Amino acid sequence: MKFAAIEAVLSGDKIWTTEDEVFEIVIKWARRQFPGLQERQEALGSFITRLVRFPFMTNRKLREVLKCEDLNGDFAKDVVNEALLFKAESLYGNGVINPSSNESAERQFVVRAYMKCTIFYDLSLEDCKKIKLERIKLYSEKFLLGKQPFSLRMQYEPSCDSFGLFLSIQNPSLVAIEVEGEFAVKKKPEMVFVKKFKFKRPNLYKDKYTCRGTFNLVHMPWESFISDNSPYFIDGVLHLKVDVSVVE
Repeated sequence: MKFAAIEAVLSGDKIWTTEDEVFEIVIKWARRQFPGLQERQEALGSFITRLVRFPFMTNRKLREVLKCEDLNGDFAKDVVNEALLFKAESLYGNGVINPSSNESAERQFVVRAYMKCTIFYDLSLEDCKKIKLERIKLYSEKFLLGKQPFSLRMQYEPSCDSFGLFLSIQNPSLVAIEVEGEFAVKKKPEMVFVKKFKFKRPNLYKDKYTCRGTFNLVHMPWESFISDNSPYFIDGVLHLKVDVSVVE
């Protein structure tokens, strides 16, 4: 596939994937087109910002960008630093950074309408215990769906003595959207994600912070859930996954 073709596919402002996956697509394409490492680094340095919008990647993926051998190290540091500064300046889409007058470089700071995403979140056993002991709610990194910021919310639910997981909208003043998806958690001994809860919210109203969730994700009492024999904590870590998409 020529560059013009992949640019046509990935340059749109509405996309059925995540920016993390866009980055992986571009890297895999570049490896096929430019077998030599130096040639590949030079090529990616000249066009990757026309395809990948780094400020809208997850922090987890940005850490991988820093270690990506396909990119020049200085270039990787620059785009990651710009992305993190953009996130700090304004939540997804209203930042003031304009590092280049080049149109293709500026494009990476324009938010897309992300119609589908997959969120991974790892929760340590110690942090999980604090949810109940300190009666706190934990939130994941914010992510975009449509053009709205969401996050995962984790909490202890006393009504059923269990672990609760929710998808929460971050800005209730934005336009309502319909979403659907599925929560999953990794489980022993298979060490794979098992489907635990499907959800669909036909009416996500502007005044509702919480989109959808479950008060009892693992279907077991809290003490059994956090015990040494729990099938859900793998080396002291709970691995969560959420697939969610916009319903048009």
